[in-house]
Amino acid sequence: MRAFTGLILALMIGSVAALAEPPQFQVTDIGSLLGLSTFATALNDEGQLVGYSLTGSAPTHSEPPAHAFVFAAGVMTDLFPGDGGSVSQATAINEAGEVVGFRRELMGPSQPFRYSEAEGVIFLNPFDVEPSFAATGAAWGINESGDVVGGAATQGFQQHAFLLSATVTDLTPGLQPPYFASSASAINDGGQIVGTLTKPGAFPLLDTTDSFFLDGSSLTPLDDLLQGRYPNASFEPKALNAAGDVAGYAYSSTQSPHAFLYANGSFQDLGTLGGDNSWGFGIDSAGSVVGASTATTDPAWRAFLWVDGMMHDLNDLVPTDLGIVLTQGVAIKDRGQIAALGYSASDPQTWRSYLLTPKSAADEITELIELIQDMGLPHGIENSLLAKLRNALAALEAGDVAEACDLLGAFIHEVEAQSGKKIPADDAEAAIDAATSIRGQLGCV
Repeated sequence: MRAFTGLILALMIGSVAALAEPPQFQVTDIGSLLGLSTFATALNDEGQLVGYSLTGSAPTHSEPPAHAFVFAAGVMTDLFPGDGGSVSQATAINEAGEVVGFRRELMGPSQPFRYSEAEGVIFLNPFDVEPSFAATGAAWGINESGDVVGGAATQGFQQHAFLLSATVTDLTPGLQPPYFASSASAINDGGQIVGTLTKPGAFPLLDTTDSFFLDGSSLTPLDDLLQGRYPNASFEPKALNAAGDVAGYAYSSTQSPHAFLYANGSFQDLGTLGGDNSWGFGIDSAGSVVGASTATTDPAWRAFLWVDGMMHDLNDLVPTDLGIVLTQGVAIKDRGQIAALGYSASDPQTWRSYLLTPKSAADEITELIELIQDMGLPHGIENSLLAKLRNALAALEAGDVAEACDLLGAFIHEVEAQSGKKIPADDAEAAIDAATSIRGQLGCV
């Protein structure tokens, strides 16, 4: 396995048993506009998702038409209804439901846009380029103040990163060789911005990018910091949280891509799920990261959640009977909800987008109670186990986590004692796994 030389993935945080495990998730398939593939790109704390949904097949030598959408309260809204064979994508959404993205005719220049329910779609021309068809670009981020960032053509028809607030700011004025273009990827509520600077690749390679972090007027070249530890590596920033932490991935011509976190002025390799590759795509305010990784025995992408220094396969955190495969976590918000991509095992050719909502420990205890009730156990055993679970639920609702942990531990011991006797071994294993997962979520020692 190729890896970044000298990498040490160890956390000195005390007892692992004291670390809370990630929750299990409820899963909502958000559907599509016309029954074709759908790709979520962003999420807000209201559970609203944005992205794009295919509206047809690809013409010869072209890309398939697709329309930007907003998914809210169980309904998917097409932002460009009746727009024929155009391509549009929604790329970001803030808590007020304001959306940004881009739209273009097939093979034509793209136009940045901003959308709100009150105003509809408004096309942006940040640098007031004339003629208007030359105002190509895309909007990639929006914060709670409604400030928009992206990349668009200047009057010299060179793409520059922009900030659009009350006025327009060129974020890379006087761009000098080797760079010939720039774009801003994300902005947080403090006005911090991440983005990329594009330069020609050495023949026959394509153009390559370097990354930057902009705080006020101070621009930090992130690739320079990264290469201090990982020579020749390049960083691709994908998401920025309120603390100024950046999630993305790093790679080079000799090193496989790895998900990386930039925080407190330094980089951390987040590792993989056992395979060679990983990519970071989303981050919340606590520094939890979602993305995609290859696994030890599977070259296909698997969606991951990185939290408390550990990478978890999101497929292990959703019900197994759904028959879905999660391939990529694209966004995570502070309430714990995750936007993910994947497919149904019965239709692996159609991409689907899912909203993952964390189950609380109380939700999981309630489900465990139902599991015990469905086992058909002898009344004495059933009543004893249910009493422990109901008391644990009451303790949790009263805020007594320690008591809930003790009662769940007693539940596990009783099930273990009856496994293969009064409780079938398979049922006992399922109950023990569920209770152990709840204890892990609560951080029981």
